[in-house]
Amino acid sequence: MAILTTIRAQVAGNYQLVSNPRIISFVCDDPLATVMTAAYLNQNASGTFLPTDLFLIQHSEGINFFKSSFDANNIITLSIATEVADGDITTAKLADSAVTAVKLAADAVTTVKILNSNVTLAKLATGITPSHVIKFAGKFSNGGGSATITITGLTGMTATNYIGFANIQASTNAVTVQKVTPGTDQMVVLLSGDPGTGTVLSYQALLAAA
Repeated sequence: MAILTTIRAQVAGNYQLVSNPRIISFVCDDPLATVMTAAYLNQNASGTFLPTDLFLIQHSEGINFFKSSFDANNIITLSIATEVADGDITTAKLADSAVTAVKLAADAVTTVKILNSNVTLAKLATGITPSHVIKFAGKFSNGGGSATITITGLTGMTATNYIGFANIQASTNAVTVQKVTPGTDQMVVLLSGDPGTGTVLSYQALLAAA
């Protein structure tokens, strides 16, 4: 014999829940097959039910969510609610077969699902958090004529918080790098002499991590 009671408060014979769709909870001692029998709720529970209602029923074999269907005579038939697969979430029954664990599927977090500007240093483990990051890098060509070469186009660079590096990749004359000085939107490289025509510098500028 079924024992149906509400887990939530019963008011004036109706099960009062404010959500839409409503979730209605029952406890009974019947097995799952009996709970899913047509007209089970009509025969064993009082209350006004809607086609959009969802039912959370604890029965003798566990706990399940059910969705309802109504025929022309307003007879309710229950069926176990099925999970919706969106590709990003997987579910698995726990050992007691009553609770479902939910977790992200493998490779579910893609670039388009990460909000812009939300990959921050705070997301990194302490042991791999860098002190500086490479902000600018590239090659800069110069025609020679001076021992000082100004690498331009580094928009946003300032004289503070940056560390600059430069190497001579190609030059007519044998010279060496003496000094690299970050500045406003540029980096000044001082060589030991005029490098001559066809000079190419490779460079990097590191920005202090915030």
